[in-house]
Amino acid sequence: MMEDVWRSLPESGEFKGFTKSPTEHIISRIDGPITVSSVHGSVVFKGHDDALKQVVFEIRGPVGSERIRAAKSGDHGRFNISRVPEGTYVFNATKDGFQSVVGTLIVSKKADHQKRIKIDMPLFRLFTREMGSSKVESLQAAGGRFAQSDLRLADGSALPPAHI
Repeated sequence: MMEDVWRSLPESGEFKGFTKSPTEHIISRIDGPITVSSVHGSVVFKGHDDALKQVVFEIRGPVGSERIRAAKSGDHGRFNISRVPEGTYVFNATKDGFQSVVGTLIVSKKADHQKRIKIDMPLFRLFTREMGSSKVESLQAAGGRFAQSDLRLADGSALPPAHI
């Protein structure tokens, strides 16, 4: 189960020091810890199982430490951070155009050595908003950028500049 959370500033709190993508506003939090014997796994597009490359996967910890270790997923969506000591870590997976995913990672020699981390990254979504009597339809973005001229109200008229 994942819950959507409004992203606070990365300079403070639980997100301190983590990478923040230019389009990130909402993150998904994984309930409960993931327990593994080593930090390696894959990142996929949630609901499609397509591998996502160039995802920044970061861990901070163990608890009490501010050290951040990071890796980027390769062409097949796989990542690896070697020689991670046992302990409890906060993790963050980030890719422009997708919601970041955060959670708790427990590294333990007693964990199943075959278990891999799998991160399902939800697509970043601009939500439907009401503006007076006009309605802006929801828009999904997968790494794309949109100019004001690309955005239209449901009736086809241009989006007012003050509302972008």
